[in-house]
Amino acid sequence: MVLKKAISTPADGVTPPGPPSEPPLLERSRSDGIVVVQKQFRTGQLQFTDVMLKQFIEDDARSFVSCGKAIDTEVTNDWTVVCGGSVAEPLAARTPLPADAAVWRCAICLEEQQTGSIPESQLCGQPDCSDRFCFECLSQYCLMAVEGSKFMVLPVRCPSPACKRRVPTSHWIKYVPDSSYQEYVEAARAILMFRCPACHSPNTLFKENVSTEQSRGILKELLGKAMVNNPGSFMTLKESWFRFSAGIASPDDVLDSLLSVLGHQEMSFDAWPIARLFEEQEAESFLSRLLPTIKDIERRTVFHLATLRRHPNIFTPCCKAAICWKCKVAGHHEGQTCEEIQRAELEVDVQFCPGCGVGTEKTEGCDHMICLCGAEWTWDNGQEDTEW
Repeated sequence: MVLKKAISTPADGVTPPGPPSEPPLLERSRSDGIVVVQKQFRTGQLQFTDVMLKQFIEDDARSFVSCGKAIDTEVTNDWTVVCGGSVAEPLAARTPLPADAAVWRCAICLEEQQTGSIPESQLCGQPDCSDRFCFECLSQYCLMAVEGSKFMVLPVRCPSPACKRRVPTSHWIKYVPDSSYQEYVEAARAILMFRCPACHSPNTLFKENVSTEQSRGILKELLGKAMVNNPGSFMTLKESWFRFSAGIASPDDVLDSLLSVLGHQEMSFDAWPIARLFEEQEAESFLSRLLPTIKDIERRTVFHLATLRRHPNIFTPCCKAAICWKCKVAGHHEGQTCEEIQRAELEVDVQFCPGCGVGTEKTEGCDHMICLCGAEWTWDNGQEDTEW
């Protein structure tokens, strides 16, 4: 016998309603932190602390010292060593392997390729990088690297397991869609954004690069005397710049060498104070003329940020209004740190992330804080822990 559950039906034939359905789970609405930060970038409202800028400039992805590979650092008298953003010459045209050559293997997908096909090689430009790649694999690799680094404008690393050196921007451009590269450029513009306190318009300090011929003329005018007055100091600058282009020297190393050369150029033993880079002469500052000679956009951006980290007190190009670029406030607030200014401007209680130094507001929840930079810390509510 099969037992079935009896369902009573009212006389009017209407089935009674079943048990109430469970209410949908409540989901906390929260904004995407990355989108918020990108919006602050684009509107020139993102405030930087010294710790945050230091982390941005010295990000591990920008250092290529640990790859353990030598860099061809031959220093010549050619001006392109200084004005160029890459270590190597542009990639030569691809040529097919000889018909009798052995089958080659792509170092990314590890699949053997047909004899006579045209491999990609020496993406980093270094002559001892011997791995070969499929065009499709290399395109996908470069695209993923660029898509994942647009927010930080990070460099691309050579995909060869035996190399891992820095790939000049001019070398990977041809492997990605133009739209991806333009987004990369826009990210560099956004990082250098500010809002003018006089006209209240967002603007950027970003500088477009100029041609190699123009770079030579500009650098000869800016640094030509150094070759005569102190050639040894000038060659030190060229070597440090060369190493910086390869990602094995920091922008601060180049900045120190540059300031030293500029002092020696005037027959002085003292380096230039960094403020002189920002002083305008004939409507342009030394820095605004130097930056366009750096061809590589990632190297140009990180060098520009290094100068602003040391000297954030600038005058806006549009209205010549005094502004602190780091904390984005009018005036140069001498005698007060950017952290003190940011804290005073906020009407709410804020505490500063120990990882990146950004002012943080707690709106709800427990005292465990997780910053966008990845640091975790405990909100100080001014009360001592009590053991229950």
